[in-house]
Amino acid sequence: MYIISLIIAAELLIWVCISLIIFSRYKLKNKPLSVFFFIWMIIINIILLILTAVDLKSGSTVTFAHGLAAIYIGISIAFGSQMIGYADRMYQNYFLKEHTPIEKPTKRQKLMTTLRHFLAYIIGAGLLYIMIQYIGNEPATGKLQWFIKIWTIVIAVDLGITIVALTKQNKTKKA
Repeated sequence: MYIISLIIAAELLIWVCISLIIFSRYKLKNKPLSVFFFIWMIIINIILLILTAVDLKSGSTVTFAHGLAAIYIGISIAFGSQMIGYADRMYQNYFLKEHTPIEKPTKRQKLMTTLRHFLAYIIGAGLLYIMIQYIGNEPATGKLQWFIKIWTIVIAVDLGITIVALTKQNKTKKA
C-alpha cells in the first residue's frame, strides 16, 4: 500500500521541481539551475520505478499503482519539456502579464505529440517489461502485462486519430 503514497509523493516532488525550474529561470535568471531541477525530475521517477520493482520482488501483490509508476516515468520523460513549457506559459501569463496567444496546433505539432506519446509508450512499456523480467513470477506479473496490452491499444487509437486528423486537414486545404 505504501507504493501509492510513493507515487503521490513523487508527483508532488515533480511539481515542486517544475516550480523550482520556473523560479530558477525567471527570478534567479539561472538556466543551468533549472536544468539541474529538470534532471531531478527524471531521477525522482527512476527512484520511484526502482522502489516499485523492489516492492514487487519482495512479494507484494501487483496493483494498478505498480503499473502506473512505469507509465508515469515514460510520460514524464517524453512530455517533460512540454510540461515545463506549459508551466512557463502559465507563469508568463499570470505573473509577468505577458499574454501569449494560444494558437491552434499545426499538423507538425499534432504529429509530434503523437510521436511523443509513442516515445512514452516505448519507455513505459520497456520499463514494464524489465520489471516483469526482474520479478520473474508469471502470475504476479499478469497485471503488468495487462498495462502493456491496454497501452498498445491506446497508442494504436492515438495513431489512427492522428492519421485521420492529418488526412482531413490535407483534404480541407485542397478544397
